[in-house]
Amino acid sequence: PPSVAELDEAIVQQYGDLTGCGLRPGRLLYLDARIKGHDGSVTGVVLGGEGSYGMSVSCVENALTDMHFRPFDGVVDVRWAVQLDRPEP
Repeated sequence: PPSVAELDEAIVQQYGDLTGCGLRPGRLLYLDARIKGHDGSVTGVVLGGEGSYGMSVSCVENALTDMHFRPFDGVVDVRWAVQLDRPEP
C-alpha cells in the first residue's frame, strides 16, 4: 500500500482542485476515500468537517480522478485532514 509520505504528497498536489470545489482557507476538511490496489485508483469519497460545507462530493471525486498510486494487493481506506493556510493579511 502507499506510504504515509506518498499519501500526503498526493493530496497536497490536489489542493488547487479542492479549492476549485469550494475548500476555503482555515477550514478543516476530512476527506475519506478508498484506494483500490489493483489499479491504484481513488473511489468512495466521503467529506466531513467544517471544510465540507458547501462542497460537492462529485466535484471532489472529479478533482481526485488523476490521483493514482502504484498497484498493490487489496484496498486501503484513507482519511486525509486537509486545511489550507489562511492568506497573510
